Amino acid sequence: MNKCTGLTLSGSKCKRSENCQWHKPKDNCAICFEQVATRYPTNCMHIFHEQCITQWYLHSDVCPVCRATQDADKFVVFKKALDDIIGERYADAIRTIEVENTRLRHRLERFRDY
Repeated sequence: MNKCTGLTLSGSKCKRSENCQWHKPKDNCAICFEQVATRYPTNCMHIFHEQCITQWYLHSDVCPVCRATQDADKFVVFKKALDDIIGERYADAIRTIEVENTRLRHRLERFRDY
C-alpha cells in the first residue's frame, strides 16, 4: 500500500491518520448526500444539514438513518407543542368535520344500495 504524500491539517507529513485532509472521513448529509459544512447532529449523533433535517421532521420524528426517536430534538419538541396547541384550538372544528364526513359516508352508502 502506498504511503500518503499529503500533509495533515497541522502541516506535518501524513501517516495515513484521521488528521490527513485526504483521508479524513467526510461528513455527508444522509438526506441530500452533500457535504456538511455546518453540522446539525441528531440525538443519535448522525449528521445532517439543518434545513434537510427540519424538512424531514415535518413528516417523521425519527432519525432517517437509524430510526431512533428524536423526542429531545428542539425541532421535534416545537412541532409537538404546536400540534397540541392547534389540536386544542381547533378541536371543535375537527369534531364537526368528522361528524359531517361520517354523515356523508352513510348517505353515500344508502345511495349505492339503490
